[in-house]
Amino acid sequence: MKVLLCCATSVLLLACGEKADSPSKSDGGDIGTSETAGEDQDLGIPDSDVDDVRLPDGSGEDLRLPDVDRGPDGSDASVGVDILDGSDAFDATDGTDIPDGPDVFDAIDGTDSLAEVDVEACIPNCLADDFEKECGDDGCGELCGICDAEEYCSAGTCAADECLGLPDLTGTIYRSTSFQLSEPTDAMNEVWAVSKRVILLEIVTHDQAQKTLVIKLGLGVASEELVAGVPTVTEYNFAPEPGQVQAALQGCELIFAEALDLPLIFGKMNKPFPVTVYNGKCILASDGSSLSSGELHGVVPDEGLQDLCVEIPGMGVANLHWFFNLAHICPGVDSDDDGLVDSHEFAAQFKGDSTALFQPAIVGVEPEVEQCVSHDEVCVD
Repeated sequence: MKVLLCCATSVLLLACGEKADSPSKSDGGDIGTSETAGEDQDLGIPDSDVDDVRLPDGSGEDLRLPDVDRGPDGSDASVGVDILDGSDAFDATDGTDIPDGPDVFDAIDGTDSLAEVDVEACIPNCLADDFEKECGDDGCGELCGICDAEEYCSAGTCAADECLGLPDLTGTIYRSTSFQLSEPTDAMNEVWAVSKRVILLEIVTHDQAQKTLVIKLGLGVASEELVAGVPTVTEYNFAPEPGQVQAALQGCELIFAEALDLPLIFGKMNKPFPVTVYNGKCILASDGSSLSSGELHGVVPDEGLQDLCVEIPGMGVANLHWFFNLAHICPGVDSDDDGLVDSHEFAAQFKGDSTALFQPAIVGVEPEVEQCVSHDEVCVD
């Protein structure tokens, strides 16, 4: 036993002697340089108190690092020191590094988590602002719920479908009995009032099971004859060619699913008023005999008005672009998302009833006024 104790004491003294000769950071020694097998891998920091190693804030507490043998051959391994300032690529708070690659998050139990946090994960909107949606899109590609067969989804709530008994409307034609433009293009209402034109809506197909339709929407012209000395409409025709879109029924509400062009002619003009409708809807009567609460929303390109001439009551023929500038009706919409305001907002309300006087022939549109001087000055609001 005495022999063993003496040998152990000699080994310890020899080890201490080797450490005393280790190069320090201050004398230019290598830091963390690997040596041959069986020898120390020197960290460049002696095991005694180190006064010249300071924290980033300048404090100068003495740091003491134990000489821990980590390598399989008994040598010191540099991975035995954990740096918790984020510079250690294998950082763990318990001193046990798991080489899973650079850490983003360190678990407090010392085990590095490999799970990724999806910061862009979709959160369903079925429950928002203390309102629970019964149906409709949840914002993440799923549904909040499905309504019963006799119901439909209206703003997240299942409502009774009053149009369950709606007949097949294929071939039905509706003509407007009222058509009014809203600001900013409401100045055209006076011109529309003196024209003998209507808005026509034709149901091309109607899938009752799927509650989908194909519709045509466009400007219509009325042909009249004298009947007992009274001007009487004998037929309606599209003039010019109408636009065609897909639509769907939600209850009795008919909703356009696509955009369409709707060229309009107000009174006497040299060419149509160019309108692109982006959103449209109306309410059908439960028996399909009429429609109400119709709305159209879209844009009118300002450039399309620069050579448009119209006969304005009390003014005669005038350039419409010039007239809009005079009335300070300036463009307010960037229709092509290029950062430039280039179009006027268009909005109109309408209602109508079905008619048996429609004829499918397309009536050509002939200019009713001469071309006027073009106007392209910038509008000043």
